[in-house]
Amino acid sequence: PPPQALPSVEKLAWRPVPGPPPAAPPSMSARPFATVPQSPPALSVAELVAPPPPQRPALGSTELPTTGSVAHGTGECRPCAFVHTKGCTNGVTCNFCHLCDAGEKKRRRRQRSALAAVEQGAMRT
Repeated sequence: PPPQALPSVEKLAWRPVPGPPPAAPPSMSARPFATVPQSPPALSVAELVAPPPPQRPALGSTELPTTGSVAHGTGECRPCAFVHTKGCTNGVTCNFCHLCDAGEKKRRRRQRSALAAVEQGAMRT
């Protein structure tokens, strides 16, 4: 059989449906546009990803006297050997903690020594 001819473009074009336009749903027509609730302000990508970092005390203040004092609250700081004896000459740029007590450096050294002795005794048995 011979192939059928395709319909012309005019036959496929959109034509309006006769009659009045459809009415809006009752919920939309009863509410004026002025009462549509406002959406909250848009958040930036940075606000969605992570909260801002917590504020820390200013360097050189009594809460954070040196750069080495940053880790004091976690116990990972290294005590300054000079701050309680002859005084530290590095000031704010000292890489050691100025918040630790006077005997903290010696106490930590003794603690490490005792721990090493216990570990060595455990290895011998």
